[in-house]
Amino acid sequence: MADACSTHSRPSPPQGKALSPLAALAPLVATAVLVALAAGCSSTPRSVQSSRDGELLSIPSDPEVERVARAHAAFAQGVLQELRREGDKALQSYTDSVLHDPGNDDLVIEVAQRHLQQKNAKKAIEILRKAIAIPDPPPVLHVLLATAYLEDQQPKAAIQEGKRAVLTAPDNPLAHRGLALAHLRDKQPALGLKVLESAARRPATNQDYLIGIAEIGVALQGVEGPHREKSRTLTLELLERCEVEKPEANPLAIQRAAVLYEASREFKKAEALYLELLKRFPSVTALKSRLLGLYLKTGDRARAIEQLEALGRASPTNPNVQYLLGGLYAEDKKPDQAVEAYQRALRLKPDMEEAYFDLSSVLLSKNRFDEAVELLRSAREKLKNRFAVEFYLALARFRQKQYDEALKHLIEAEVVAKGDDPARLNHLFYFQLGAVHERRKDFASAETALRKSIELAPKFAEALNYLGYMWADRGENLKEARGLIERALLEEPKNGAFLDSMAWVLFRLNKPQEAMAWMQKALANIEEPDPTLYDHLGDIHQALKEPAKAREAWKKSLELEANEDVRRKLNETPNAP
Repeated sequence: MADACSTHSRPSPPQGKALSPLAALAPLVATAVLVALAAGCSSTPRSVQSSRDGELLSIPSDPEVERVARAHAAFAQGVLQELRREGDKALQSYTDSVLHDPGNDDLVIEVAQRHLQQKNAKKAIEILRKAIAIPDPPPVLHVLLATAYLEDQQPKAAIQEGKRAVLTAPDNPLAHRGLALAHLRDKQPALGLKVLESAARRPATNQDYLIGIAEIGVALQGVEGPHREKSRTLTLELLERCEVEKPEANPLAIQRAAVLYEASREFKKAEALYLELLKRFPSVTALKSRLLGLYLKTGDRARAIEQLEALGRASPTNPNVQYLLGGLYAEDKKPDQAVEAYQRALRLKPDMEEAYFDLSSVLLSKNRFDEAVELLRSAREKLKNRFAVEFYLALARFRQKQYDEALKHLIEAEVVAKGDDPARLNHLFYFQLGAVHERRKDFASAETALRKSIELAPKFAEALNYLGYMWADRGENLKEARGLIERALLEEPKNGAFLDSMAWVLFRLNKPQEAMAWMQKALANIEEPDPTLYDHLGDIHQALKEPAKAREAWKKSLELEANEDVRRKLNETPNAP
């Protein structure tokens, strides 16, 4: 017990060193601590009684005995508090224990880590500095202190402590990583790269060390600068030295290496490692999730769907899996499967807000307007987001060409937003409001709403084009209309609809030759034949005195969509000049 009370060596810890197994061993630990506390430092008691001429002689207590006794008492109290599930109080008691006995290295490490997990870096720093002041501290304390300084936004102090950590623990990858990250936090990535290069030169073969140093390289790759490619090269060299492809490789090392390959944009190698792990552990859904993320990142929708379907089979009651599947099916132009997946998600979670709106969008794209309206009406009963419900109902009514109903829903959405969240009244809202007014032939209100949309988002190409085309079609404000369409084309130069708008405003400006050049560009950039474009093409040919070509264009327009105005122009135009 003399060693425990001495200041010349790191004292031995109370019974039960670490915190992590306390829950299981607490009764035994508590008993042991109480026994130790009762015994105290028996060789140096606080006071003794002796009779000298019948007097009570008092001997002053030893400060070291008092200090250790308090450390034991605080530790015992922490154990009891942990048994009562009073985690915060227990941590405070353990903190008091290590502050009285900072040489209890295991307890210091555990308590400091807990404070760091709770984002209380200052308390971790206080504990670690006191522990390091005792001679011969274990190197891990320097590593932890560097980390604590980083968390406390003290990069200069973290750098100094990181250098000590590297000197005392050169084989600990956390020491090198702490120093490199401190340089990064201090906005000195070049010095971080030097740490990486120095650590990578060590002739280590330990997988944990190599992967830990490779993690420094990944961190450096995330910072702009000339060091990025060098960091990537060193990362890949370190991962190659790990030899995680070998059959006897540790699964945890394989997973860490796969994550680092993925972060270094070596997607094929990452995929191969994930698949190897899945062969060994086919029921681990976390691996399927990693593969899913990888395929989403690389745009491989087919394999992403495959992984999601596998996750769906493994977790049939998980609504999020079905929701994600719906999104991927929609992107993959499989609307029927998307509808089924979204519906499964809603059966599993009837208040899943996003699923209602995404499902309604798919239904609208398939012209299943009545189903979309019915779905959104049911959403009214389940969701608190009244603005979104009314807005999507307006979209559905707009697609049904029920413009008065659409306007009612938009007005209701506006009222809700003004009361709850005015930020929802953004450029998209006013664009839709302008479109509804335009279809109702309330052109003044349409102009007001579209100007508001452009004011909120000056580069919003849809609103720029819509207002410009509306004026061009009516033969109004043609100069300003052309300027708006030009701005839209700056944002989307290959948008077929915008190119058609430019052709049409030039036609209205009596420049048919220029209009024809733009119309040819428009036709070259549309994904599907559009009746309006062929109608415009016929008008431009007519202005260029090319009636045969005009008739041909109008015929194509009528093949795509019946239109009495187009038919009238076709009938009134002879076959030859």
